[in-house]
Amino acid sequence: MGIVMRHTIRQLYTGVAVQEGKRIPVSFRVTPAFKRCLELAALAERRSQTNFIEKLVFDYCKDTGISIEMSEQDAIQRADAREL
Repeated sequence: MGIVMRHTIRQLYTGVAVQEGKRIPVSFRVTPAFKRCLELAALAERRSQTNFIEKLVFDYCKDTGISIEMSEQDAIQRADAREL
């Protein structure tokens, strides 16, 4: 079997090699319908629910030009500019 290379999501979307050793929990409440949609969407993409959400958020940031080095105000202005 060949070598399988695993890349962090941040590497794929920013080109920056970042250690992914530390993971922090995030918790929020959702409706049962949202939870079921998340389960089905992640299953369809063959991803964990966490990985699926990470991909969606990183894709959004990439599409809007938001970077992890950006200030909160700059990120809000970028998102607002897209709505114009």
